[in-house]
Amino acid sequence: MDPRLPPRLPPRLLAVVVAAAFVVGAWLHRGYATLDPTARDQVHDFALALRLREAGTLSDGNRHPLLPALLAPWARRAPGFFDDAALVGAVVGAAGFAAVALAVARVYGPALGLLAALGVLGEWLRQARRIAPEPLLAALLVLAASAAATAPRARRPTLAVAGAGALLGLAWLAKASALLSLGATLVVLALARGRRRAVPAALAGFVVAAAPLLGWNVAHGHGPTWNVNSAHVMWEDAWDVELDRRSDAGPAAWARGHELGDAVGRLGRGLLDQRGVEWVYGFLGALALAALVARRRPAAAGGATEAGPVGPEPWHEDPRRRWRALALGSSAAWLLPMAWYAPIVASRRLLFPVFAVLLPPALDALGAVARTCAPAASARARALAARAGGLAAVAAGALVVAAAALAATAPPRATPAALDATSLAAARALGAASADGVSRVLVRPSRTLPADWLWTGSATAVALPAAVPDDAVAAFLAREADAVLLNEGLLRHRPAAFARWARWDEAAGALVLAPGVAAAARFVADGPRPRYALVDVARLPR
Repeated sequence: MDPRLPPRLPPRLLAVVVAAAFVVGAWLHRGYATLDPTARDQVHDFALALRLREAGTLSDGNRHPLLPALLAPWARRAPGFFDDAALVGAVVGAAGFAAVALAVARVYGPALGLLAALGVLGEWLRQARRIAPEPLLAALLVLAASAAATAPRARRPTLAVAGAGALLGLAWLAKASALLSLGATLVVLALARGRRRAVPAALAGFVVAAAPLLGWNVAHGHGPTWNVNSAHVMWEDAWDVELDRRSDAGPAAWARGHELGDAVGRLGRGLLDQRGVEWVYGFLGALALAALVARRRPAAAGGATEAGPVGPEPWHEDPRRRWRALALGSSAAWLLPMAWYAPIVASRRLLFPVFAVLLPPALDALGAVARTCAPAASARARALAARAGGLAAVAAGALVVAAAALAATAPPRATPAALDATSLAAARALGAASADGVSRVLVRPSRTLPADWLWTGSATAVALPAAVPDDAVAAFLAREADAVLLNEGLLRHRPAAFARWARWDEAAGALVLAPGVAAAARFVADGPRPRYALVDVARLPR
């Protein structure tokens, strides 16, 4: 083995990580029992998985194909697809969690690798419970950071950097925001002296891995890295349920309608309002504290500093300091765009992927503070950690057995409420509407709809924009839809807009059609309590 390479990870660490991943996967799979299969984001991933399998569609302009490609082998227009997708999501979540622990351990050592995995665990379980690309993206970003950090000590540094670029290409296939990490990585590589081929190698690796979607975008008349969010949606001023379908905003149009103060104010509010920004601030604070302590209380000669063993090695040759530089670049690259995006979506899932990259150097910096301020306590802590490692290896087998028992004894999941018989009947009615020539159906806003991926026809969903006043709904329907699926969510959200045609009876939990409203043959009922009525717009009383 090349002595410059990081040491081989100890077997007991591998045992603990495998056991922990098994437990995480079992936990996630059980957690899907209460997950809404009609939730907006994952519905679109399900739909793209079906389109990928049936027509080879790689993107809908918003979602990227890596997660749908993993779901595609099991994709079908039946409720069982949700259960299969839940299993795939649990496996991806568990594997990603293990990848984070091992990738961090490769650079920072086994103890900090496990600590970083534990630090991210709570948010990981929260985010991985959804069938969504963020956990997959987070794992790939951590793997790319590890590959880029250790590249100078690899046998073939240029090839290692190309591998980091390829991992970033896969991350971009998972979600478009991975481009932010690509930019940060290229800047760090460009600043590292003596690696002139690093930037071209990283770009080449990215292009090779991302080639399918790059080519798809070009073939459909867009730039190679086009995405509707960065091209249009982020230049809107407020959220609307269908922005990714109808927005044509852009930076030039936004600049014409706003002043510099508007941009500064939007960024300032976003730096406070965007959820998850505390992760970035915590990381920067940990580095600042470590730098302050190191300056005031320098290590003794021949000792250790917060950057590692004292010696002539520059930052771009030290894997830990190189990861820190990558994390610094990533914090800047992610923070400002996500702050700007806050008026559209403020969600922890947006910054969650980069959190897994920022946590290891933050923990390393805090460890340096502890070693500087309390060296004796630090020595005792290392001895305790060594003993705990042995106990953890023994406990690994017990964890696997416990997780296996948990998964094996889990009660069978009942059909989720959003996929009950009535909802499935409504999905079949939408399929029948397609056969009758209905191509546009107003269905949203609603979270109690039959999932898009259950639709068997070609009808497309139309949403009612918030900007359309109640007295203009009839004109909107005549212009934009062939039929309307009257349902609980729609009637609760805009009761006045639809009062002339239907109302939702809270006491009975049922839909009540107004006199004169004919639902024809596509009335969906559940005994005496109908929940949906698919009505042709032409049949609605004026």
